[in-house]
Amino acid sequence: MFMRTKKWIVIFLILAPALSMAQFKPYTFGFKIAPGIGWLHTDSKGYSGGSSVGFSWGFISEFNFTENHCLATGINFVFNNSNLSFPDRKIVNSVDETVQVDRKLRIKYLQLPLALKMSTDEKNNMRFYGQFGLGTGFRLNAKAKDEYVPSGGSVISETVNIDEEVSFIRESLIVGLGVEYRISSGNVLSGGLTLDNGFTDILSGTNKVDTSVKPKGTSSFVELSLGLLF
Repeated sequence: MFMRTKKWIVIFLILAPALSMAQFKPYTFGFKIAPGIGWLHTDSKGYSGGSSVGFSWGFISEFNFTENHCLATGINFVFNNSNLSFPDRKIVNSVDETVQVDRKLRIKYLQLPLALKMSTDEKNNMRFYGQFGLGTGFRLNAKAKDEYVPSGGSVISETVNIDEEVSFIRESLIVGLGVEYRISSGNVLSGGLTLDNGFTDILSGTNKVDTSVKPKGTSSFVELSLGLLF
């Protein structure tokens, strides 16, 4: 019993100086909201991508291992919106027609980010940060608003479910820069710009007009992230 107690005393004496010097919280938690702009890039024959306004919100978890370095993660709900134009086949008045479809993509993901976050020393309650990491998104649902003009007709608009036309997993590279400000309560307000650059194909299936064409595309977005950390 004495030897076991002695061992823990020795361990404490070794760690005590390091613990006394650590003035940072080992863990911080918060939430964020982030309006942004998303776009889709594609090289598939007959396809062209475009941009649209999007939004995300989520919870932030930061595991600090030094005063200026932490592992940043959390859970994000991402509304990744973009535009896509492509040839398609539609049944209009019992007639099978080839039309050009302008599609507004509305894809919702649950994203798990993992990034290394590096900060400057705090001065006047303020410090700057940069982060770099990866994000894995799981499709929750995918919808689209299609607009097209049949021959001799007017514009037709319809909302469709496109879960089967969108890949379940989206991988991305995350790069961000921002600033943090410590308020009187000790909590931290943060704001920054984040680029979420997708690098995996999010489109699946084949084109109905030319079955030799498999649509491929990557989706990305840039957002203004506003958060509160406790």
